[in-house]
Amino acid sequence: MVGTTGELSGGRQALRIALLELEATALQGRDRTAAIREATKRRKERQLPALQPTTVGGWFERGTPAKDFESLWALVEVLLEWSGQTRLGILSGSARAEASGWWSGKRKLWQTLYRQAKGSSPAGAPSGGNRPAVQAYLEAVRGADGSHPYADAWGDDASGDEQCSRPVDRCRGGNAKGVPSRMIL
Repeated sequence: MVGTTGELSGGRQALRIALLELEATALQGRDRTAAIREATKRRKERQLPALQPTTVGGWFERGTPAKDFESLWALVEVLLEWSGQTRLGILSGSARAEASGWWSGKRKLWQTLYRQAKGSSPAGAPSGGNRPAVQAYLEAVRGADGSHPYADAWGDDASGDEQCSRPVDRCRGGNAKGVPSRMIL
């Protein structure tokens, strides 16, 4: 989904780009609706529900992952065939064995893209999944001993030197990026 910044999260962006690139290679004179119809026909043969054009449009436009991988794979399989790959079901012998490895690799690639998109939140949205763990970590760090672990690096050491109240890049030898020069490795 598009967040307030207009950007997609990494997983959704990767899915969207992969779909758009595959579509550009595969369609060549056809349209997305024809690909959706063909994928739906194959899904119905396996007694699975039809793909909806608006839902599929979300995959391409917003990188929104399908509800299940098999829905996405049905369309990807059609697009791969339309881009020149031979359908596995029509091959036999060594040609089938060779193509089987290729198709298996493509399926794994698309499963990875799907999982990454499914596991990512829309840009600008809180991730929620690890929120309790992050909260617990932050509370533990805050309550550790009440002092900053690198206080002397920021000018808060006990030597009686001037306390740094200015941005680090103007205080005690810091660089323009705001990191004290003693901290640069």
